[in-house]
Formats: sequence, structure tokens, C-alpha cells
Amino acid sequence: MKSRFPIGSWVTVKSIKKSGVIESVSQTSVTVVVGNLRMRCKEQDLSAAAEPAPKRDAPLRVSASTRSRSGRAQARIDLHGLRVLEAVDRTAKALDRALLEGQDALEIIHGIGEGKVRDAVHRYLRDLSAVRHFAVDPLNPGVTKVYL
Repeated sequence: MKSRFPIGSWVTVKSIKKSGVIESVSQTSVTVVVGNLRMRCKEQDLSAAAEPAPKRDAPLRVSASTRSRSGRAQARIDLHGLRVLEAVDRTAKALDRALLEGQDALEIIHGIGEGKVRDAVHRYLRDLSAVRHFAVDPLNPGVTKVYL
């Protein structure tokens, strides 16, 4: 089926009055991702939509509550409930803040789940020269400890 909407374009699903992005097009339907929901729709149930403005980041919450070997507070960030891209972005900001504050470690709480956030954060950490070492906490697999 030749669709008038290319893959990746933003559309509004008329029946639910919500916007999403086209993921795929088949002979009989169009797959649209609306938030966390993936829907198959007929093309006539779609209308063109503008790409939404990027959300403003919620304030970055980094707590410094545990003590590292050097006696300085260790930074911690909680990524629960974030999507992969949001989690990597928040991790980057938390690492920047930890480095600027002279921290020697950062604790990233990503949870267990399917491991998508953990895997993406680990891929990001591998490429950073400021990271000496990182590892999943052996006592809590939902946490990664990063040593700067």
C-alpha cells in the first residue's frame, strides 16, 4: 500500500484524538506509535500532525547521600520511569554535575525491567574518557556504579 504518510511522520489518529509517529506501512494498515501504545490503523483514520514541541526537562534530581571512600558524598540518580533517550540524557547531565562537583563516583538507579535503559546507559558510559570503570552492583542488579 502506498501511503500518503511516510514512515517517521507525525499523524493524529482521529478515533482517539491523539498524535503519534508512523512506524510502518503494510498493504492493509499503518502502524502508529502513540506514547507507549502501538496501534494498527487504516489510513483514512489518520490526519497529518505537526511534530510536538520538545518537553522541557524536569529538574534533574541528583541526591548526594552516601559517602565514598574519599569521604565525599556520592551522587545518585534515579532513572525509573524514563524512556531510553531521556535516561541517557539525564545520565549525561548527572555525570557532568558529578564531575563539576569533584565526585569520584555516581550511582545510577535504572531498575531491572527488560534492561533497555541499563543497556543504553552502559553503551553511553563505555565511550566516555571520564569514566574509569562502571559495573552493576552485585547486591542490587537495578543499580550501576560508575567510578570517575
